[in-house]
Amino acid sequence: MKSIEEIESWAKSIEEDPCDILYVFLSREYGEIGKYTEAIKSCDIAIKLNSDSSLAYYHRGKFNLEIAKYTEAMTDCDKAIKLSPDFCPTYFTRGNIYSKIHKYTEAISDYNKVIELNAADVSNEYPTYCNRGIAYYNLGKYTKAIEDYNKAIEINPDFAFAYFVRGKVYARLLDENIKSEGLKIDNNSAYTDYNTCLYLLSIANKKQEQKIDISTLISFFQPYPQTILTISEYLNTNIETFLSLSGKLEEAQQSIVPFLRKASK
Repeated sequence: MKSIEEIESWAKSIEEDPCDILYVFLSREYGEIGKYTEAIKSCDIAIKLNSDSSLAYYHRGKFNLEIAKYTEAMTDCDKAIKLSPDFCPTYFTRGNIYSKIHKYTEAISDYNKVIELNAADVSNEYPTYCNRGIAYYNLGKYTKAIEDYNKAIEINPDFAFAYFVRGKVYARLLDENIKSEGLKIDNNSAYTDYNTCLYLLSIANKKQEQKIDISTLISFFQPYPQTILTISEYLNTNIETFLSLSGKLEEAQQSIVPFLRKASK
């Protein structure tokens, strides 16, 4: 990953001999360090240089999604797909936009397209299956959601988030006593998946691959009181590991102690 100084230096050199694809590459560098406004401006220049640059529209759509400009992001992705209808990443990004605006049926359609286009090799499509599973979950189609989470885990057994969202479905089915055809779950199902998620995150954290936001993780548990109690038992016995995931020990302690007290009542 380049530093901001290196990127700015490269940006100045591109100005001397402007080229649309170089500005697309520049936008990616800005995006890598979270400078989405600068990334979008680079895409703007790329599009001025080449109004048929599907990559520029795709990347600008992705960056607009990052800053929650969903209308602009959708417009960019629609244009990118019109220009390059077989480019999978655009469908994936547009599916994510649809999910953000709660149009889950449309999101599923785009995720289906990604899987269809990559039917010969889905080895990198575990995020697509996972995101489609989330869309199914939000439509109340729990069996289909779990099938997609299972597929994501089959493709990548180390994909922690898939265990987490599958555990979330199990928790809801158990706590609300929802019967779902073809699913065999018990009181340990959610616990096992959350346990696996936390374990994988701890391993990844040691490798400095990802951090976990404890407050975000806890917020997913709160709607499911029975599961909170189970998770609180896990956290009480694995507190040091869990706290280390955030990299912010003091903040984590402040977040988690009231949660554990509430859960144990």
